[in-house]
Amino acid sequence: MPEDDAATACWGKEWETPTREQFDELIEECTCRWVYNYFNTGVCGLLVLDKRTPVLYDEEYFWDYNGDDVHLFLPAAGDIDYDRLSNPNHCGFYWTNSILDTNPKMAYNLDFDPNDTLHTVTRGRCFGRSVRPVFVSK
Repeated sequence: MPEDDAATACWGKEWETPTREQFDELIEECTCRWVYNYFNTGVCGLLVLDKRTPVLYDEEYFWDYNGDDVHLFLPAAGDIDYDRLSNPNHCGFYWTNSILDTNPKMAYNLDFDPNDTLHTVTRGRCFGRSVRPVFVSK
């Protein structure tokens, strides 16, 4: 419901938290690379490029990224476990708005780190994770 969506509540009715299907499409349709130093900020995370964008590097990750390709960057913000920040600059966890039908205490999120395959998995909704809003034209 829009009133339960963090993106809609914070950014307005034109924004929403992505669905699991949208993140799965991102995984399938884009080239994703881990970046250790995004635009010399010292921030690690996931660089997402369109598969049609010519990527001159075949590495699994980049030490830094200062390119001008159209891209999306998802910072490795870690997560909040009770009152403690875990894994900042080491892992990324982004909520979807897709809740498990069989257990509403669980929802899908996008997980990534420099050594793991990018994937959507189910996690308990009690943890604090990032939200990357998407614009929805209605």
